Amino acid sequence: MSITTRILLTLIQAPLAFIFLASATTKLAQPHAKLAADVSWANAYSPRIIKLLGISELLAAYGLVLPTVMNVAPILAPAAALSMLVLMLGATRLHLRRREWRWACLTFVLMGLLAGVLYTHVRINF
Repeated sequence: MSITTRILLTLIQAPLAFIFLASATTKLAQPHAKLAADVSWANAYSPRIIKLLGISELLAAYGLVLPTVMNVAPILAPAAALSMLVLMLGATRLHLRRREWRWACLTFVLMGLLAGVLYTHVRINF
């Protein structure tokens, strides 16, 4: 992987990782009642499911950045991008069903960035 490609990937992956890290921290640190008061969709899911989503986002945040920055285990970054792409597909569906257009647009943009990261890693590494 060229240095230019690595820098561009890092410039895309780092903000994605930060977004997922912030989201994971919110889901893991706040009690279910507080989270449900802040975001309406949390009432539809059990605390265990929300914690599982937080753990998934936390692992993906690390998986997006560390392999590219440290140049180890190159399979982890596309795997993290793919897993978050699937999760964001579900989140987009949820927000569209609830007519939360702003959040649906955000998750759609995140899906596009994740798809770009996935495509670039697959094209370069495989």
